[in-house]
Amino acid sequence: MPWKFKKRKKKKNNRGSALIFSMIILVNAILIVGSISLISVMERKISGKTLHTSTALQRADSGVEYVLQKVNESGVENNAIGTYLCDDFDSDTGKCKTNDLSENTHIYFLKMDGDEEKIITDSAEQVQNIEYIQSVGLAGSGQDQVSRSLKVAAGERFACGADNITDEDGTEYGTVEIGTRCWMAENMNVGSQIDAPATPSDPTVIEKYCYDNDSDNCDGNNLGGLYIWDEAMQEGPEESRGICPQGWHVATDEDWYDLEETLRNSLPCSEDRNDVFECEDAGNVMQQAADGEFNAKLGGYLNTVTGNFDDEGNRGFYWTSSEDGSDAYYRELDQNESGVNRNQNDKSRAYSVRCVRN
Repeated sequence: MPWKFKKRKKKKNNRGSALIFSMIILVNAILIVGSISLISVMERKISGKTLHTSTALQRADSGVEYVLQKVNESGVENNAIGTYLCDDFDSDTGKCKTNDLSENTHIYFLKMDGDEEKIITDSAEQVQNIEYIQSVGLAGSGQDQVSRSLKVAAGERFACGADNITDEDGTEYGTVEIGTRCWMAENMNVGSQIDAPATPSDPTVIEKYCYDNDSDNCDGNNLGGLYIWDEAMQEGPEESRGICPQGWHVATDEDWYDLEETLRNSLPCSEDRNDVFECEDAGNVMQQAADGEFNAKLGGYLNTVTGNFDDEGNRGFYWTSSEDGSDAYYRELDQNESGVNRNQNDKSRAYSVRCVRN
């Protein structure tokens, strides 16, 4: 039998497979290391943002304190009247973009100059001459920017009971501190006189009535003006300034209740009473006219529907800024009543007005 040569089968080359497997392992290792590095970077960024936020708030708080310190050093009054968060900054100036501030508002900003904190302002006026100060602390840029702000009323230092307050016509009013509030010790007497039965028609000026259309009753007899509710409020909401000087507001229903509670004797006094005289002795005390007292005037009222004035010397009616539907609440004082009446009436009546300090 002839010898047959058997051709041996070649073994598969496993070197290529090993190379591919090694490359897969290497790629996975790179991805794992990269992921760990990325996570580490992200954690550092998150940590940095947290630290950044904390630093921003600390700087903001420091800015508020710094502004208050500067205000105190300048000898002007500072009363916090509200806080808000500024979240819209100008990228070039770093200033807060605010469109709801009055033309008399000036904004102070905290800025870092190296390691030193400084206040800059968008107004060159002195602190004594500005109406409001607002401190804004900020750090970072874009969406990472964080801030706090404090709006502060600024004006001459004021001692209730010792200092007078002046309205926009230049008329001065005495003040008296009763309970937790500072009140004017005189009825408001600001604006141009119009005679009944005419109604206020010029929205650019404050218009008032004088009892019996006699200017002496507004001025010489110190009864003050009589105002329909919308005119007294200048169509503002409750606790708004209305016809009062800057920093004061038309007394609210709550303001009057605080006054009654302070001046009454031990008899009950209901906050939500309706058309009833309560708070005995408070009415009598309000009508006392010595220095340092409330000095309420029984100035009567005007019925603008009929054009008739009534009750001067017998009763006094005072608007509150608090509404009751289409009516508004008022207080009534009577020479024959020791208490105070709380009631509501149509806003077209013309009553006296007292202001309370904010």
